[in-house]
Amino acid sequence: MTALATVLLPWFQIIGTTGATAPATCVANGWQIASTIATFSAAIIALIVVVINLLQRQTDHRRERAEKDARSLAQARLVLTGYGNPGFRESEDGDIGFVQLPLRNLSERPVLLVTAEVWREGNDLKGPPLIAQVEPVVPPEAEQVFNVPVDVPASQFRLAAWRIRWTDADGARWCYDRWPQDSPDRYTGQDVHPY
Repeated sequence: MTALATVLLPWFQIIGTTGATAPATCVANGWQIASTIATFSAAIIALIVVVINLLQRQTDHRRERAEKDARSLAQARLVLTGYGNPGFRESEDGDIGFVQLPLRNLSERPVLLVTAEVWREGNDLKGPPLIAQVEPVVPPEAEQVFNVPVDVPASQFRLAAWRIRWTDADGARWCYDRWPQDSPDRYTGQDVHPY
């Protein structure tokens, strides 16, 4: 070992005089480099964990939202309307007619702000309805027949479109506007379908 030290000692002295780093310092720098790499790796791993947690949270949120939407749609499907084409009837004196739009709430929860809307032939379907009738609440297991009055006898009235819309107990808005329709549509202010 002494012979090796005798051979290497002048070399260490030469490195020290030329400004190069001595091997003892290199060992310390090696530990610093290893520590830096470990710290950087830990930071990268922590960042990856944060990203994975955020993605998992988004996935859970989407799944919960989809389940809530499915439950809401299942309840909305229990609100039935139309049972075929809208009915028409005359008033007692025959001066005005009524468009009959029935709604049956078979769900376990009330439906709110039920609105029956009627458009006559010649009216712009993108505009407001000719007439609308509102029922604030239709309780569970109840039926409501909307007799929407029109200003002419039923035999002279030509229906262009109809819609029944409501808000469920969770605040979601739904509508039926054609027959047959398997399930209601989310109501977002869209135009009515022609009759």
